[in-house]
Amino acid sequence: MSSFLLKGTHTIHTIQDDMESFVYIVLYHALCYLGHNGQLTVSTIFINMFDSEELDTDGTVLGGTNKKVLFNNPANILGYGFQFHSEPIDIWWNWVQPAVKQWHDHLDLELSAKVKRECT
Repeated sequence: MSSFLLKGTHTIHTIQDDMESFVYIVLYHALCYLGHNGQLTVSTIFINMFDSEELDTDGTVLGGTNKKVLFNNPANILGYGFQFHSEPIDIWWNWVQPAVKQWHDHLDLELSAKVKRECT
């Protein structure tokens, strides 16, 4: 599930949410079945990436924060200098990571503009 749907920051499920979810599926399987040079174990990466949660002010459990961190600063989740031992997957990850980050940046600007409009 996309980080923005897990955060509850937008309610309309978009194709971009599905594309982000697809990235997590590929990343999950790549971590399970391909080697990597990371300092963190796969189970630690999974806990950091998929099991983080926080409580909203009304007590609602939200997630997605660490999924977003994965694209803003992947070293915080995967470790510094992370690479897969599969060149095609590594190339794919290095291509898709900035693409998802660009989408997150767009949504952040859109949300910020919406909050600003609601406050005035």
